[in-house]
Amino acid sequence: MDKVDIQRIRKYNEELTEQKRKASDIRARLEFNKGELERLCKELTEELGVEVTPDNIEVVYKQALEKVSSTLEVGEEILNRVRGEI
Repeated sequence: MDKVDIQRIRKYNEELTEQKRKASDIRARLEFNKGELERLCKELTEELGVEVTPDNIEVVYKQALEKVSSTLEVGEEILNRVRGEI
């Protein structure tokens, strides 16, 4: 019959404890980040007047970017016409 290696068991238990600690840290960071994301989405919803969620935030971002870009182009066209008339 093989005998049990106590040092091996201790090493395993230490490693298991360390991995559990790391997993706990990761869960805590994940919960914090999730709360922060939800807070930012709520803030953006209030500022933009459009519901922003973690699921649609990229679409909302792209739409806002397109709107800003379009507004800028129109503004530049107007300025160019004004310059041309002066």
